Order: sequence, then structure tokens, then C-alpha cells
Amino acid sequence: MRANDAICGIVLIFLAAVMIALAASLPEFPGQKYGPALLQRVLGTGLILCGGLLVWRGLATRTAGARWVEWAPWTRDRWRLGSFVLMLAMLLLYILV
Repeated sequence: MRANDAICGIVLIFLAAVMIALAASLPEFPGQKYGPALLQRVLGTGLILCGGLLVWRGLATRTAGARWVEWAPWTRDRWRLGSFVLMLAMLLLYILV
């Protein structure tokens, strides 16, 4: 599967915004101008900038009529797709057990 960079950039911006919002609930150190939320805010800001760059490049390189998501040829083969889904299911089972 090949997704356009604009889609990945939008997802990255959303996750970084959630990270910054969750960092706001971290407690501040008494008598300090900064606390444990500073690193998360700095990293979130950097991720938002990188996501914006991905969106810009994805929209700039997208040709007219091109699909936003292209599926790989192996996804049309039922045997390979079943093996892939089974592998993911076994990995999830291993994590849970």
C-alpha cells in the first residue's frame, strides 16, 4: 500500500496536537518556569512542522487524477493477504498472552 504523503502528514499533525494537549495536563514544578511538559511540547511542535512539510510535498507531487492510496499488487492474492492477516493476528495474540 502506498499512501500519499499528505495523508501521512495530516495524521502526524493530528497525533502531535493530541500529544501537546495531553502534555498540558502534566503538573508544573513549583518555582520553575518549565516542567515535564516542555519536552513534549517541543517535540510536538517539531512533529507538526514535519507533518506540514509532508502535506506540502504530498500535495505538490500529486498528479491530477492520481489516487490518494494505491494498493500493492500482492493484496489481490487471497493467499498472501490471508497470510499477512494471520501474521498480524498471531503477533497480537503473542502480545496479549
